[in-house]
Amino acid sequence: MAPIIEVSDEYLNELNSSKYNRRFDLEEKTVKKYFENEKNSLYFTIPNYNGEFKAANGQKENDGCCFYKINFSENPSLGKLSFISGNDKRAINRVDSHLKIACEIQNLNDDMLEHANRIKQIDSGEAYLEGGLWRITKKAKIKLL
Repeated sequence: MAPIIEVSDEYLNELNSSKYNRRFDLEEKTVKKYFENEKNSLYFTIPNYNGEFKAANGQKENDGCCFYKINFSENPSLGKLSFISGNDKRAINRVDSHLKIACEIQNLNDDMLEHANRIKQIDSGEAYLEGGLWRITKKAKIKLL
């Protein structure tokens, strides 16, 4: 946990100035650029029951057995988590181990589980690298089709 520090009102006003806001906007665009860069991606099968992927198990290319991709910046401690469509029926048949841990399923019900054969990602999630593990901090949002 980061230590709590006190800052002056003058410093806070300086941070809120348009000069710094423009800098943060630029940094946000830079981070988005790195998230979209395929060479800064790792592919994973499924997370453990704690919602973690072992970083050492990440693959630079999808071998067809992966369900998730994490895109990260040059400082690879924050990543964008995406569900990879392809083995959708297999993931649906194993919803507890393959989907619920890493995804928020918007239309999950018994009828949909029985009839769905595809998965559509609605929004990406987030993962944080710490101690050799990518920990899911925000689940990806998906919809069964």
